[in-house]
Amino acid sequence: MKTTITLLFSIFCNLQTFAILNVPTLLSPINGSTNNAPNEILDWGTSTGATAYQYKLGTIASLAGVNAQTITGSSQVTTSNLLFGTVYYWQVRAIKTTIPADSSDWSAIFNFTTVDFILLVAPTNGALSQAPNEVIDWSALSGVTFYDYQWDTSATFNSPLSNYNSIASGTSQVTTSNLRFGTKYYWRVRARHAADTTQWSFVSNFTTVDFIFLVAPTNGALSQAPNEVIDWSALSGVTFYDYQWDTSATFNSPLSNYNSIASGTSQVTTSNLRFGTKYYWRVRARHAADTTQWSFVSNFTTVDFIFLVAPTNGAINQAPNEVIDWSALSGVTFYDYQWDTSATFNSPLSNYNSIASGTSQVTTSNLRFGTKYYWRVRARHAADTTQWSFVSNFTTIDFVIHVSPINNATGIAVNPIIDWSPISGINGYQYRYSTVANFENPIVNTSVSTTSQATLSNLTFGTEYFWQVRAFHATDSSEWSLPWSFTTLYQLTTAPVLLSPANASNSLLAFGALLEWEAVPSATLYQFQVDDNAQFSSPLFNSTTELSEFTGQLLGETTYYWRVRAGNGSGFSPWSTVWTFTTDIVTDLNIEKLDNIFTVYPNPSNGNFNCKIKSANLKTENNIEIYNLNGKVIQQYLNTDASFLIDLTEFQSGIYFVKLINNKEIITQKIIKY
Repeated sequence: MKTTITLLFSIFCNLQTFAILNVPTLLSPINGSTNNAPNEILDWGTSTGATAYQYKLGTIASLAGVNAQTITGSSQVTTSNLLFGTVYYWQVRAIKTTIPADSSDWSAIFNFTTVDFILLVAPTNGALSQAPNEVIDWSALSGVTFYDYQWDTSATFNSPLSNYNSIASGTSQVTTSNLRFGTKYYWRVRARHAADTTQWSFVSNFTTVDFIFLVAPTNGALSQAPNEVIDWSALSGVTFYDYQWDTSATFNSPLSNYNSIASGTSQVTTSNLRFGTKYYWRVRARHAADTTQWSFVSNFTTVDFIFLVAPTNGAINQAPNEVIDWSALSGVTFYDYQWDTSATFNSPLSNYNSIASGTSQVTTSNLRFGTKYYWRVRARHAADTTQWSFVSNFTTIDFVIHVSPINNATGIAVNPIIDWSPISGINGYQYRYSTVANFENPIVNTSVSTTSQATLSNLTFGTEYFWQVRAFHATDSSEWSLPWSFTTLYQLTTAPVLLSPANASNSLLAFGALLEWEAVPSATLYQFQVDDNAQFSSPLFNSTTELSEFTGQLLGETTYYWRVRAGNGSGFSPWSTVWTFTTDIVTDLNIEKLDNIFTVYPNPSNGNFNCKIKSANLKTENNIEIYNLNGKVIQQYLNTDASFLIDLTEFQSGIYFVKLINNKEIITQKIIKY
């Protein structure tokens, strides 16, 4: 009984320590997969308790007779040198090498097929315009040691140009060289290792480029420089470019230029091309084994004239040192320029000169003021000269522009600064000023400075001054500027008050009016103006120390304006307000000179005046009328003698008027009683 219990206990303990190994699950390559590498990795799932695995790999579907291989420490194995294009079968089981040893059942049998050809990548089949050093590229394949590649102009790879070679498997592309231009090439690749070689890949083809693409200048381009850069698309795998230009599309003229350039650049700068000429050009490429066709022929036409920039055509008020500017043109050595006051450039003032092409502008000098100038430019190099540009014109400034004091300014100091806009290109300015608008006897100053202002001094207070400026240089002077005026500040600030004739008086006698006004403190003299227009553009003008002044003979039926201002030797007050009066009708104005007709003496007198009629044209019978300053008749009588006496001893001192009326003739004379 005891023995039986011990045996059962031992069996129970063994059952507790023994576990059945799981059959491994095959992972990759998946069953039935194709195009597998010749070093395909066999991978399976782990089995709990396994210390190693055994696998079988063979080309027999049942794996009969295939020896099992053992692997420890991993659940995958890398194959090597599998045969290409072959179906392989494989299975795995888990084993336990520790006591008690054990093994699982074999897994199901999976299969995969190895790749048998290489996939071509680039250039794509049928590709065109490929370089003569085209890179042929294929998909890399692991587990191989070499690639064999071949290209040829024959699809059967048996022409004299056939190229067969091999490359280690570290790369999967090859750069061709010196392929013939404009030729279709066929190519293929295969892989190999120590045990086998794939089939050749499918045959692919590409065609090499046979001509160069021209880039610039665009076909038909106009106004190109005489050193135009001709540019084409670069082509790899060539050693030289041949280029040619000519004025003939057949490239056979005496001006034909043929040359070559190494392939490090794909452009050439021309030089000394003829102006206004159509050029044809083409390019081809070459290497040691072949040359492309010439490119399509392109053409461009060179520029034939210069574009003028500034001053703009018809510009006015330009300085006498005006900068003439034109558009720069590359590839020339000189510019010829010309200006003249004649559009035909044949006047004595014509200026013709040249300047190196490093600049495209010229500063004129000493141009005549207020003159229209015509100008033009042309360019040249060693082989040719452009046409003259279109003719442009500008007109120089003819007068200075005033700035300050502003025109008609008032209250200006007696030492003001006059300022004007500067003009460049001159030697200096002249300025002048005067108290009359026509600059009679002006004060003139000349300055060799180009400063555009001057300080006037010792001007009179309360006086209107007119001023103008002109510029000059070595050969000419501008016109005087338009005159501006200003009035200095008043030292006498109060204007005279007018007294008589009363404002808007009517029917004043045309033989004259006595103007009266009130005194202004500190005044030593007075100036008055009488005119038949309110602007006083042509006035009767006089000065007096009195507070009245007689106008003398006036026109009949006329409205007169008058005003007065006070002075003290240093300046004047403002003008008074303007008053008016209107004269009466005059029936006859055919009045001879008084000295030849009618005289009064002594004059002034104490009141007794001797009168004598000298003119034989006057009858001895005359009407005599005596008027006071207010135009009132104080005496009237008929005179029949050539000589007669006027007695005013009973009247107060002052001014009176004698009016002699003979038929239709009227003679007026002023007399003064003291």
